[in-house]
Amino acid sequence: MNRSHLMIPPFPKDETLNSLLERTASYCFGSSLQLECLRLLNRTGAFLDTLPTSISSVCHVFSYAFGDEDSILSKHTLFDFFACGLAPERAAEFRRRLIKETRGPLRPARLPLYFNSSEQECLHCVDCDDFNLKKRGFIFAYRQHCAPFVHVCPWHRTPLFPAEGKFRLYDHQCRSRHRGSKLLVHEFAERSAECIGNNWHSSKYHRLDLLRQLADRRWIDEHGRCALSGLLKVFHKKFDDAFDDERLRLLCSATRYAEAALRALLRTDRNLHPVWCVLFRWIADDTENTVHNSSPTARKRERERHSHSELSEQLDVLRQSTSIRQAAELLGKSPYTLITVARRHGLHVGRRPKRIFGPDREQIAHCLCSGIPAGQVAAMCRVSLSTVYRIAASSGEVQALSAAKRSEQRLQTARSIWLDMLRRHPTLTAKAMRSQCPAEWTYLYRHDREWLAKHSPRRLQLPKSRKTAQPEQLLVLAAKSLSAAVEKCEAAEKAPIRGSAYRMQALTGLSEYALLHFQSRREDRERIFPESHVAFVRRRVTWLRAMTIHETPMPMWRFAKRAGVRLSSLTSITSDEQHHAVAGAIEAPWKQYHPQSDFFSQNLEF
Repeated sequence: MNRSHLMIPPFPKDETLNSLLERTASYCFGSSLQLECLRLLNRTGAFLDTLPTSISSVCHVFSYAFGDEDSILSKHTLFDFFACGLAPERAAEFRRRLIKETRGPLRPARLPLYFNSSEQECLHCVDCDDFNLKKRGFIFAYRQHCAPFVHVCPWHRTPLFPAEGKFRLYDHQCRSRHRGSKLLVHEFAERSAECIGNNWHSSKYHRLDLLRQLADRRWIDEHGRCALSGLLKVFHKKFDDAFDDERLRLLCSATRYAEAALRALLRTDRNLHPVWCVLFRWIADDTENTVHNSSPTARKRERERHSHSELSEQLDVLRQSTSIRQAAELLGKSPYTLITVARRHGLHVGRRPKRIFGPDREQIAHCLCSGIPAGQVAAMCRVSLSTVYRIAASSGEVQALSAAKRSEQRLQTARSIWLDMLRRHPTLTAKAMRSQCPAEWTYLYRHDREWLAKHSPRRLQLPKSRKTAQPEQLLVLAAKSLSAAVEKCEAAEKAPIRGSAYRMQALTGLSEYALLHFQSRREDRERIFPESHVAFVRRRVTWLRAMTIHETPMPMWRFAKRAGVRLSSLTSITSDEQHHAVAGAIEAPWKQYHPQSDFFSQNLEF
């Protein structure tokens, strides 16, 4: 196909670019979507059609029949959808890179590794396809149906299905776990379609407008501080187990992902995935922070309103009590606070004589030297706390002995608690022990660091690189989908298919990064994939031997042709010294097929 077309195909609004290229390829015999991407756009891959690069090449090839670059970006891609999570200056750079011929996929923000939905196929709605067949005579893929985690049509609320009729294995595993709430699933699809259809400058899902809405709903105060704990609590209450996709369900139920997204929203130097923009705008529209008011004046009025009832109770107790100390014990307040309240409201406060005679002073000093806390000394001797402190300060020796005695008692108490924790939890690490009794660890670290180092568990030698832990539920689903893909490649009713990394990615829908991470796991490195070329040729040879065991002998080249492998590949598995067992197993049948060949006598003798 030449780069200039005599006929310009129709390009309805909301159709993806790959859908147009696939329909254009159907006009030319022998062409395909991948060839059209290579010829028209200089792109080798047919994936990532919702955010294609080289938009300027599309306009040049079709002579700007579909509008300029901005028109194609706003009507046929997910540019506005992803630009909602970007700052304005970053959105401008993102637009520039989409228009020019940029190599590689462009994604300004990504979800965690195993949470990304498949980008290898477009979903279709039955009602939308029937409407397009009647009105236009052809069907196409809507960009609203390609949004992440959208499983129903936002206009007809009917389930979406791939064009081939079968989902990718990983998508099928993630979607068959929970049913979720139909109302929330439908509203999520409608909100995603609204975010895609509006320009990002005026979209209510843009991060700047989202911050304004959160401030109006009092989730963010005038100083930019966010009520993080309350917002996360409302978020989990609304979205836990609300969706039918296991990835989106885990994304909404795990606090660490929602908290990281909120912190990225509050920072201008971080990009935000549009799925979070939709979810947070949803929360901002439906909920309001009622825990506290953001205005300082309103908070002051609220404190005064709460303190009025408490003040009335304090005055009643003061009128009925015989002394300030008795009232303080009943209310659980400090005597000085009640003295201030009584003087402010004109209540009589009986003053105690301030003179402390010799025996009382000696008793207070003796108690302090024994290491008794000042508060207990004041209660035992029935004097004020300030009197105890005044007597201790008047004698430097009493103050020093009291401080030394209290420090020794505190040190012995901290040591006993720390040793008791070591006896009860011998397997805990030093960091875990510190979290179990932080006050004792702090005191020992400040006053007896050598003893603490001697009686602490040894530090574990951890590797320097710390990898992010992936959710176990998604790892199990990925393992099941990869196992199902391996079973398809090893099906007995048809010729074996090589279980390469590319084949695993095409069958499961997992991203290349997810496959590399799964392959790096020690327990799955040899169990799933990828299959080497030699192992694949062996399986093909074994399969053909079983299929042709009752047939007449055939030449070597015909055996390689029927097996679907090159003759050189067939030769390599017999000449490789690392495969004695395989060569021994296939030596007899190959001699039967071609017994007079010198190839066997030269290559099968180890």
